[in-house]
Amino acid sequence: MAASRCPYCGRWFKPGGWKGGRQQTCGETTCRARHKQALNRRWLERNPQDRKIRNKKVSDRRREQGYADAWRANNPEYVERNREQTRERMRAMRAGRKEAAEVLADPARYLDELRGPAEGLFATRELAEGVSRRGEGRRSTMFATQELANGLAVGLWRYARAQERFATRKGADWQAGGTV
Repeated sequence: MAASRCPYCGRWFKPGGWKGGRQQTCGETTCRARHKQALNRRWLERNPQDRKIRNKKVSDRRREQGYADAWRANNPEYVERNREQTRERMRAMRAGRKEAAEVLADPARYLDELRGPAEGLFATRELAEGVSRRGEGRRSTMFATQELANGLAVGLWRYARAQERFATRKGADWQAGGTV
Protein backbone atom coordinates (compact mmCIF):
# COMPACT_ATOMS: atom_id res chain seq x y z
CA MET A 1 0.00 0.00 0.00
CA ALA A 2 1.09 3.54 -0.64
CA ALA A 3 2.07 5.79 2.24
CA SER A 4 -0.46 8.40 3.40
CA ARG A 5 -0.12 11.66 5.28
CA CYS A 6 -1.90 12.11 8.60
CA PRO A 7 -4.29 15.10 8.35
CA TYR A 8 -3.73 16.00 12.01
CA CYS A 9 0.02 15.80 12.63
CA GLY A 10 1.28 15.72 9.01
CA ARG A 11 3.44 12.61 9.43
CA TRP A 12 3.68 9.99 6.74
CA PHE A 13 2.42 6.53 7.65
CA LYS A 14 1.78 3.24 5.96
CA PRO A 15 -1.87 2.15 6.47
CA GLY A 16 -2.41 -1.21 8.11
CA GLY A 17 -3.45 -3.93 5.67
CA TRP A 18 -6.34 -5.08 7.83
CA LYS A 19 -7.99 -1.65 7.50
CA GLY A 20 -8.41 -2.18 3.76
CA GLY A 21 -7.19 1.30 2.83
CA ARG A 22 -9.67 3.05 5.19
CA GLN A 23 -7.11 4.19 7.78
CA GLN A 24 -7.22 7.99 8.06
CA THR A 25 -4.66 8.79 10.78
CA CYS A 26 -1.14 7.75 11.70
CA GLY A 27 -2.46 5.91 14.77
CA GLU A 28 -1.09 8.21 17.47
CA THR A 29 -3.47 8.66 20.39
CA THR A 30 -3.87 12.41 19.91
CA CYS A 31 -4.52 12.05 16.17
CA ARG A 32 -7.12 9.33 16.73
CA ALA A 33 -8.85 11.45 19.37
CA ARG A 34 -8.98 14.46 17.06
CA HIS A 35 -10.32 12.29 14.23
CA LYS A 36 -13.04 10.88 16.53
CA GLN A 37 -14.02 14.43 17.54
CA ALA A 38 -14.29 15.43 13.89
CA LEU A 39 -16.43 12.37 13.10
CA ASN A 40 -18.73 13.10 16.06
CA ARG A 41 -19.05 16.76 15.06
CA ARG A 42 -19.92 15.81 11.47
CA TRP A 43 -22.47 13.23 12.63
CA LEU A 44 -24.19 15.73 14.97
CA GLU A 45 -24.36 18.30 12.16
CA ARG A 46 -26.16 15.74 10.00
CA ASN A 47 -28.44 14.57 12.85
CA PRO A 48 -29.49 17.65 14.86
CA GLN A 49 -32.47 15.87 16.49
CA ASP A 50 -30.07 13.48 18.23
CA ARG A 51 -28.30 16.41 19.91
CA LYS A 52 -31.64 17.47 21.39
CA ILE A 53 -32.31 13.94 22.62
CA ARG A 54 -28.85 13.75 24.20
CA ASN A 55 -29.24 17.15 25.86
CA LYS A 56 -32.60 16.06 27.30
CA LYS A 57 -31.04 12.90 28.74
CA VAL A 58 -28.27 14.94 30.36
CA SER A 59 -30.71 17.40 31.91
CA ASP A 60 -32.93 14.55 33.17
CA ARG A 61 -29.91 12.84 34.72
CA ARG A 62 -28.88 16.07 36.47
CA ARG A 63 -32.40 16.58 37.76
CA GLU A 64 -32.46 13.01 39.13
CA GLN A 65 -29.08 13.56 40.78
CA GLY A 66 -30.46 16.67 42.46
CA TYR A 67 -33.36 14.61 43.78
CA ALA A 68 -30.98 12.02 45.24
CA ASP A 69 -28.86 14.73 46.88
CA ALA A 70 -31.96 16.31 48.45
CA TRP A 71 -33.22 12.91 49.66
CA ARG A 72 -29.85 12.17 51.29
CA ALA A 73 -29.85 15.57 52.97
CA ASN A 74 -33.31 14.81 54.43
CA ASN A 75 -32.36 11.25 55.52
CA PRO A 76 -28.99 11.41 57.28
CA GLU A 77 -29.64 8.19 59.23
CA TYR A 78 -29.85 6.27 55.94
CA VAL A 79 -26.60 7.82 54.75
CA GLU A 80 -24.81 6.93 57.99
CA ARG A 81 -26.21 3.36 57.97
CA ASN A 82 -25.05 2.93 54.37
CA ARG A 83 -21.57 4.23 55.24
CA GLU A 84 -21.28 1.79 58.15
CA GLN A 85 -22.41 -1.14 56.00
CA THR A 86 -19.86 -0.16 53.37
CA ARG A 87 -17.12 0.03 56.00
CA GLU A 88 -17.98 -3.46 57.28
CA ARG A 89 -18.10 -4.85 53.75
CA MET A 90 -14.70 -3.34 52.95
CA ARG A 91 -13.20 -4.65 56.22
CA ALA A 92 -14.41 -8.17 55.44
CA MET A 93 -13.11 -7.94 51.87
CA ARG A 94 -9.67 -6.73 53.03
CA ALA A 95 -9.49 -9.47 55.68
CA GLY A 96 -10.34 -12.09 53.04
CA ARG A 97 -7.66 -10.77 50.71
CA LYS A 98 -5.11 -10.75 53.54
CA GLU A 99 -5.95 -14.34 54.47
CA ALA A 100 -5.73 -15.44 50.83
CA ALA A 101 -2.32 -13.79 50.54
CA GLU A 102 -1.11 -15.57 53.69
CA VAL A 103 -2.34 -18.92 52.36
CA LEU A 104 -0.53 -18.37 49.06
CA ALA A 105 2.64 -17.24 50.83
CA ASP A 106 2.94 -20.43 52.92
CA PRO A 107 0.37 -23.12 52.05
CA ALA A 108 2.07 -25.79 54.20
CA ARG A 109 1.73 -23.70 57.37
CA TYR A 110 -1.91 -23.02 56.49
CA LEU A 111 -2.56 -26.76 56.14
CA ASP A 112 -0.81 -27.45 59.44
CA GLU A 113 -3.07 -24.91 61.20
CA LEU A 114 -6.17 -26.51 59.68
CA ARG A 115 -5.28 -29.94 61.02
CA GLY A 116 -6.48 -29.26 64.58
CA PRO A 117 -8.76 -31.68 66.43
CA ALA A 118 -12.03 -32.47 64.68
CA GLU A 119 -14.18 -32.88 67.80
CA GLY A 120 -16.38 -30.03 66.67
CA LEU A 121 -17.36 -31.81 63.49
CA PHE A 122 -20.69 -32.87 65.01
CA ALA A 123 -22.33 -31.09 67.95
CA THR A 124 -23.27 -34.30 69.70
CA ARG A 125 -22.85 -38.00 69.15
CA GLU A 126 -26.63 -38.36 68.69
CA LEU A 127 -26.50 -36.32 65.51
CA ALA A 128 -24.24 -38.93 63.96
CA GLU A 129 -26.49 -41.82 65.04
CA GLY A 130 -30.03 -41.34 63.81
CA VAL A 131 -33.19 -43.05 64.96
CA SER A 132 -35.33 -45.07 62.57
CA ARG A 133 -38.64 -43.46 61.72
CA ARG A 134 -40.39 -46.82 62.02
CA GLY A 135 -39.25 -47.28 65.61
CA GLU A 136 -37.26 -50.47 64.87
CA GLY A 137 -34.15 -49.42 66.71
CA ARG A 138 -31.31 -47.18 65.72
CA ARG A 139 -30.37 -46.67 62.11
CA SER A 140 -27.77 -44.33 60.75
CA THR A 141 -29.32 -41.50 58.79
CA MET A 142 -26.00 -39.91 57.83
CA PHE A 143 -23.44 -41.02 55.31
CA ALA A 144 -20.46 -40.70 57.62
CA THR A 145 -19.71 -41.18 61.29
CA GLN A 146 -17.37 -38.87 63.14
CA GLU A 147 -14.51 -41.38 62.99
CA LEU A 148 -14.85 -41.73 59.24
CA ALA A 149 -15.04 -37.98 58.77
CA ASN A 150 -11.94 -37.50 60.96
CA GLY A 151 -10.09 -40.13 58.96
CA LEU A 152 -11.05 -38.49 55.68
CA ALA A 153 -10.00 -35.06 56.92
CA VAL A 154 -6.60 -36.34 58.08
CA GLY A 155 -6.15 -38.23 54.81
CA LEU A 156 -6.96 -35.15 52.77
CA TRP A 157 -4.57 -33.11 54.87
CA ARG A 158 -1.77 -35.63 54.35
CA TYR A 159 -2.40 -35.72 50.61
CA ALA A 160 -2.40 -31.92 50.30
CA ARG A 161 0.74 -31.68 52.46
CA ALA A 162 2.54 -34.25 50.27
CA GLN A 163 1.49 -32.40 47.13
CA GLU A 164 2.88 -29.17 48.59
CA ARG A 165 6.19 -30.86 49.48
CA PHE A 166 6.62 -32.23 45.98
CA ALA A 167 5.81 -28.85 44.45
CA THR A 168 8.87 -27.15 45.97
CA ARG A 169 12.58 -27.77 45.62
CA LYS A 170 12.92 -27.94 49.41
CA GLY A 171 10.15 -30.54 49.56
CA ALA A 172 11.77 -32.60 46.81
CA ASP A 173 15.10 -32.56 48.70
CA TRP A 174 13.32 -33.64 51.90
CA GLN A 175 11.59 -36.49 50.04
CA ALA A 176 14.91 -37.66 48.61
CA GLY A 177 16.38 -37.86 52.09
CA GLY A 178 18.53 -34.74 51.73
CA THR A 179 20.35 -35.92 48.62
CA VAL A 180 19.76 -34.68 45.14
